Amino acid sequence: MGGVTAFGNIVGGNITTTGNVVATQRVQGSAFLTAGAVQGSDLYSTGPVRGAYIVSSGNLSIATSASIGTNLSVTGDVTANAFIGSGTQLTGISGPSFSAIQTSPQVIPVAPTNLTLLFQNKELDSANCFNTSNGRFTPTVAGWYQINASVQVFPTDSLSNIAILIRLAKNGIVTKLGSYPGINGFQPISTLNCLIYLNGTTDYIYCDLFTTAALSVFATSGSGTSTYFQGHWLRS
Repeated sequence: MGGVTAFGNIVGGNITTTGNVVATQRVQGSAFLTAGAVQGSDLYSTGPVRGAYIVSSGNLSIATSASIGTNLSVTGDVTANAFIGSGTQLTGISGPSFSAIQTSPQVIPVAPTNLTLLFQNKELDSANCFNTSNGRFTPTVAGWYQINASVQVFPTDSLSNIAILIRLAKNGIVTKLGSYPGINGFQPISTLNCLIYLNGTTDYIYCDLFTTAALSVFATSGSGTSTYFQGHWLRS
């Protein structure tokens, strides 16, 4: 069978062709097996779909499996039990991730102060959204993000104690506070874990350090094992 073309609906059982399956309206059947394209305003199959590419100007619903040689283009909803693959080129169901660590210590000025934390080395930056020069993460996909951050502080001239608190700022405003280790801990660590919504265009986040280092000289650890900043897109 060379191909199936209709100016209305294509509805049937198994449709097998070496050409294209094209309809101006709905394409519906128990299976579509073609070496060409499957194309319509809505595609519904209770069985497998196989084609060089699949195009739907409406919705796509496949009950079992789909094998697509090159492209899948759907303007409506895609209904499936699972997506198998790396997902590196999927949009709308995935977003950026990053992991950055500090490799050079930052000297903490006389407190009380708010020090913007810098993370000089990127372990992961899937969409190039993290800026090492200012410590900002500006994602290009809107949604809810899981954020993890940590900072450790060391004295540089004595064994003095210090109170520290890592904080997350969104668009320049502190929105989340990290753990408070107290004022008597030597080489304290403050950590932060939270969810935050970012609009995918103008929103950005960064971490700062609030400290009471008034008498001695302190610096951040400069080590990726204890001073780091991470983020991962979860959902829209």
